[in-house]
Amino acid sequence: QGEADILVSHYAFSTWRIFLVWVFYMAVEPYARRLWPHSLVTWVRFVGGRWRDLLVGRDILVGVAAGTLLANLLWLQIWLFPRLTGLPGRPPSINPSMLEALRRGPHLVAALAMAHTEAVLMNALFLVLILVILRLVLRRTWLAVAAFFVLGVGAYWPAYSSPTVQAIFTLLTGGVFIGVLFRHGFLSVVVSWSVSFFLVCIPITYEVSSWIFGGTLMALAVVFGLAIYGLRIALAGRPLFKDELGV
Repeated sequence: QGEADILVSHYAFSTWRIFLVWVFYMAVEPYARRLWPHSLVTWVRFVGGRWRDLLVGRDILVGVAAGTLLANLLWLQIWLFPRLTGLPGRPPSINPSMLEALRRGPHLVAALAMAHTEAVLMNALFLVLILVILRLVLRRTWLAVAAFFVLGVGAYWPAYSSPTVQAIFTLLTGGVFIGVLFRHGFLSVVVSWSVSFFLVCIPITYEVSSWIFGGTLMALAVVFGLAIYGLRIALAGRPLFKDELGV
């Protein structure tokens, strides 16, 4: 009976997440298509099965680069910046996917799936939904973007012991999100947040003898796999480095 309850709980939690993603997407997509149609071009091609489209490959590659940047911004905020300046930074956060990854084995696959759904639901779709609502209320994209940054800084203002550090890194993270969304679109946003969650939620170590090194290999394999796939599709068979002499 206990195992059956655990199984039902897992299915219920998965179904709830799928339902939330569907609700968020159905709420966002019609307005985003009307307000910023260019942001959905490669996303529509991707979900339509055109996985070898040049623009799809380009936006996946951009998403991997942006996701790596987002993960490094968080690492700077938690570890490096406080050590260099003496100012308190953001405390490390623990989430279910991180704990699941510590169990190793097949649980690493579950941890990656959890990190991906969390990234799509709570970051990509949720942030775009907020931006769409602000755009509908304020009627100007630049006003919506300005209000988005104000909300981003204010939402976590009392949570950390150094509001200045939090404001700086919130603006940087928001700048990456806004830049990727309006320059390359929703597909790059989804990939960027998923990649950042893979690198943050899966414990990373470069000690080969460490018991969590397997998770590091899996997370890096997924990230590098996405980057290589995007690069190959974007190049469309052309050489990466062109010989200017034609030799």
